[in-house]
Amino acid sequence: RKNDLAYLQKKKDEQKALKELKAKAGQKGALGGSGLKKSGKK
Repeated sequence: RKNDLAYLQKKKDEQKALKELKAKAGQKGALGGSGLKKSGKK
């Protein structure tokens, strides 16, 4: 029982961290992507 709770909490935290990472990566990807395309045309 105790382990299940800890496991669920850990899983929740991991999913939250993943979401935040994806959000950050998405913002960086949008900026970096356009930057890469511009430099690629040069």
